[in-house]
Amino acid sequence: MQDLQLQVKRSSKPLQMRDGINVYTVCYEPLGKCKGYIQVLHGMLEHTGRYDEMMSYFASLGYIVFAHDQRAHGHTANDQLGIVDNSMYYEEDAQAVRAHYVKDRAQRYILFGHSMGSFIARQLVLTDDTIQEAIIASTGCPPRLAVRAGKTIAKYRDKQQDNLLSKLTFLGFNRKFEGVTDVDWLSSDTKAVERYVADEMTGAVANSRFHEELFSLIERMYHNERNLSHQKRILFLGGTEDPVGKEGRDIRHLAKRYAKYNDVTLYMMENARHELLHERAKASVYAVMESWLQNE
Repeated sequence: MQDLQLQVKRSSKPLQMRDGINVYTVCYEPLGKCKGYIQVLHGMLEHTGRYDEMMSYFASLGYIVFAHDQRAHGHTANDQLGIVDNSMYYEEDAQAVRAHYVKDRAQRYILFGHSMGSFIARQLVLTDDTIQEAIIASTGCPPRLAVRAGKTIAKYRDKQQDNLLSKLTFLGFNRKFEGVTDVDWLSSDTKAVERYVADEMTGAVANSRFHEELFSLIERMYHNERNLSHQKRILFLGGTEDPVGKEGRDIRHLAKRYAKYNDVTLYMMENARHELLHERAKASVYAVMESWLQNE
């Protein structure tokens, strides 16, 4: 995956949302013919910059690949990382960014979501018939009772950075991993973990409103998953050591449910933790995604 920058064009700019908030966006375009579009939805308390390698790789294969730093994340946060005052507008912002970058609605469109972004992607797949293909990476199925309780607790706490809710959200994730940081559960690659820790735009302590919005998103998603979409094409990606997905149990369960009505492919990466794109064996994930894209 070297010299990809010579094969693609990168651009970035702010886009104004309906409520006047500017979100930072980035786009990678192939220098040759366009095969379609891939939209990337990043995870919780990270940013689009961590997907540069993936985005440039798929652009080199002929896709226009775009993403945005979600509210309270990355450059969109304006130094207020993890701080939400009103709404996150997860679905609305994703659709607005898509509307801006997808110039030809007749061309192929694939939605990619990782972790928190996977919840948004699942929600959009369930509610938007124009989304026919998706890649769902490192997702999970947090207990409904815990989601409901977390939302209630968050609602009645102040809107400052909330260490208690942050600890509850990630409770137990690092328990089985012996390492030197609190985020060794993210990747088995110690250098990748070190880069995450050193990144000033990752791992902020979110406020209570942030958590309330996240739990509300998961509730909406669960409500819509009672009636699964039909005839869509979905690639599920997971790690066998990912605590978010209960070491693969959640994603296997989801893939089995969705496969009743959809064209589903499941790939479980052995010994991988939460961030598949930052594992030492990430080349295998790229190969699986490329093969899935080719076999439409």
